[in-house]
This record gives sequence, C-alpha cells and structure tokens, in this order.
Amino acid sequence: RASLNAAHLTTPPPPLPSQRWAGQVRLPRDPRFCALCRKPRTNAAAAPDGFVLCYPCLFAFIRDNRCCPVSGLPATTDDIRKLYEDTV
Repeated sequence: RASLNAAHLTTPPPPLPSQRWAGQVRLPRDPRFCALCRKPRTNAAAAPDGFVLCYPCLFAFIRDNRCCPVSGLPATTDDIRKLYEDTV
C-alpha cells in the first residue's frame, strides 16, 4: 500500500475559461497582477474556480455580476476565499 507524501503533491492550475462570454476579462501576463484593476494584487482572494484577484475587485465584481470575472461561472460573495501570501 503506497503512502501519500505531501511534498510530491502539486496544486492543479485553475480551469481554463470554457467559452468566451461578454463580461470576461483576460488574465494579465504577470500573475502577480489583478485581472480587473491591472495592478499588483492586494489582499489576494480566490474565486471558486481558482482564479486569484484583489479581494476588493473580486468581491465587487461577484456582488454585481454573480459570476467569476474570468470564467463566467456562477459565484456568490460567500464563495470567495481570502488568501494569505508570503510577500518576502
């Protein structure tokens, strides 16, 4: 019976947007930047499908549009997960 070693597990990438939709935003080339404000992310947060943006940007977008700004998948503000990044 094989044991799992957490050091060998990797986090899968977020899903690719399945289709273009009218409100879709493009991901910036630099992954440290928010797809909505196009500035370095502050107070990072993850949408339910794994895309990471600024918490204020993501919260406002999901509150107003009820979907992820990148994938268009349905989302609520309760689905947002705050992230704590090492900035060093």
